[in-house]
Amino acid sequence: MTIDTGDIIAFLALVVSIYALYQNHKTNQRQIGLLEMEKELNQFLIKKEKDEIDSRLRADIKGRYFKLMGSNYRLKLWNDGFGNAKNITLSFKDHEDVPLIQSDIEEKFPLDLESKQSVELLASVHYGIPRKHSLIVKWDDESCDGQTKELILTI
Repeated sequence: MTIDTGDIIAFLALVVSIYALYQNHKTNQRQIGLLEMEKELNQFLIKKEKDEIDSRLRADIKGRYFKLMGSNYRLKLWNDGFGNAKNITLSFKDHEDVPLIQSDIEEKFPLDLESKQSVELLASVHYGIPRKHSLIVKWDDESCDGQTKELILTI
């Protein structure tokens, strides 16, 4: 059996074809990886958009005490979220240790607060009141009903 020029050219063509197939396979594997990465990125962007829309609908109630002249204190509650808070109610873990005036709470609550609106409650601070207490705020907003947040307040 003799090897002539045509056989060498055919063999080289076979080697080049095998190399081209290998490179094509590598390119396809990279393409599949990029497609999966693109799919993950799209899912992330969709989730981010949904979270942004949800945050525009969600209310976030915050509060803190502030001191007026002398020994007069007030509790300021405000809606720091972008959504409107409806049917806001307050409850306490320790009812007897709360410096807020109950008649003021009953007069103002349940309450609706639009975004960035606030309400002030009168506080009766004396030496027997603990400096920290827990206030549980419940409200409904456009993202869902029955939102609850515990505020740890310090006088």
